[in-house]
Amino acid sequence: MSFPSFPGHFRAHRRRYIFVLLSFLLFGVYSRGFSGGFVCDDRNYFLDNDILPFLKPWDLKQALCYPSNYGIEHFPVRDFLYVLEYYFFGKAPFGYHVVSLVIYWLCGLALYRFLDRYYSDKALRASAPASGPDRRAASVLFITAFFLFHPVHVEAVSVISQQKDLLFGLFSLLSLYFFYYAVGRETGIRPFVFAAAVLLYYLSVLSKDTGIATGLFLPLFWFMFIRKAGDKIAAPALLWMAVQVPVLFWIRYSIHIRHTFQRGLEAVTIPLFDRIVRGVKILGAHALLGLKPFPLSFGYPFNDATVIDLNALAGLAVILIFLFFVLRRRRHAATLGLLIFLVYLLPALQIFVQIFNAFIFDRYLFIPVIGLGMVAEGGISAISRRRPAFGRIAWGAALLVLAAFCFITFSYIPAFRSDVATSRNTYRYYPEWSSSAFNYAYALIEEGRYAEAQALIEGDRTLEKPLWVRSYLQGWIALDSGDIGSAIRLLAHSAGLAVEGGYYPYPAVPLARALIINGELSRARLYLDIVMSSPIHNTVEFYRAKKMLEELQGSP
Repeated sequence: MSFPSFPGHFRAHRRRYIFVLLSFLLFGVYSRGFSGGFVCDDRNYFLDNDILPFLKPWDLKQALCYPSNYGIEHFPVRDFLYVLEYYFFGKAPFGYHVVSLVIYWLCGLALYRFLDRYYSDKALRASAPASGPDRRAASVLFITAFFLFHPVHVEAVSVISQQKDLLFGLFSLLSLYFFYYAVGRETGIRPFVFAAAVLLYYLSVLSKDTGIATGLFLPLFWFMFIRKAGDKIAAPALLWMAVQVPVLFWIRYSIHIRHTFQRGLEAVTIPLFDRIVRGVKILGAHALLGLKPFPLSFGYPFNDATVIDLNALAGLAVILIFLFFVLRRRRHAATLGLLIFLVYLLPALQIFVQIFNAFIFDRYLFIPVIGLGMVAEGGISAISRRRPAFGRIAWGAALLVLAAFCFITFSYIPAFRSDVATSRNTYRYYPEWSSSAFNYAYALIEEGRYAEAQALIEGDRTLEKPLWVRSYLQGWIALDSGDIGSAIRLLAHSAGLAVEGGYYPYPAVPLARALIINGELSRARLYLDIVMSSPIHNTVEFYRAKKMLEELQGSP
């Protein structure tokens, strides 16, 4: 009985044409996002920023050595891309969206090339899905399509400031491809190709600090899947330790930069056991999100208490399944998929490093999704091998999953057209999460939709706490509506509560603006100084306070 292939009439030499068709479909699905604006963190880089506009492509040293924004992060490769984009596109987001999609497509191409080489390697034939070029081509195309059309990638492609994830993903995948080409052959190591892999690894780290996961993954990949019997371990280990020296210096520099901005802000000390439990829950939450990408949101509520819940059980299940495959089927392709999923999620687990961020984001799954695709393909292969009659049914189900991914992705893209759309989407699915109501009201006020914002503020109970929030939002509306007296009263009350409670002094910025209008310049400077000296860093409010202080410099 011949093995059922997907699709059976396609030969391996035609797989490139299928990839071209997938590419056209990808651009068709994501072209819906070309009309989107600057959303979420984009304004920190391209709107509320007086550093980037003065940088030119030939200012290479400035772009690579110093941040091009007022944020608490500096990634030279990403920042230089921003300089290039701003030089050519200015404040027109269309060009940025095109660049994002092109980089994303290149990620898919790099993944396709790696998988094609990996699944065709005779030395790894036992871990390949099945014999025969048709079957291997089908597996490679399925995993590539799983990656390209998975809905959790909408955030990274649609939010311009998430180009750091795209760059980190591209350079990591290229590094993996060159690394495997350099050391995964019988002829021995190829020094120049290996050097290219190292350089690409460095570029991934300089695009986003999550790139350090590539530095952990590559030696594990070699040790578990490439190393042959009799290969020495000491020399490769020493070589890879030497490779890490520049990365360690860069990490130290990055930490220094962040401490410069986060003046006086100390990380909350959490016992190691609690951090491990929390990390397992974060792992499980992302596994569930990757398997069931709906509903999707820009961030998710997360219970980080040390309790056993569905996220904890899912995280434990992932770890146990990985250990089973390592012990029983170490060189199986599904084992590699699980390794990709675990290693590239490791920085987001916050076990060893506190990153001062929310715990669950779609973008954290950018590369781990590849691992899920490989595991899914491994399951289909197992069904096809053991029950050939069900092979076509299994592949038919896989096609339906990919079709569902395309539909969800296409439907989700408009959620990132504006800040109002993004925050409204989150509020729709998580109305009890206080952050969603606050962000939605904030976006409505910024867009001048005061009636909608007022109705939300008065009707949503989650805005009752902290105590300063409701009066802050109402005072902001009063200010924009021209009621300066009410604005000063509400915002002064709110600012006092925020400072006393140890929160970021959001109300101080609109309060200073109201005081300037009212002629109380000294009092306005006082509140602006509170913002500038805050140990908690908010780039948008920091920039607004800075600009107002500059305007007050010449005032009596």
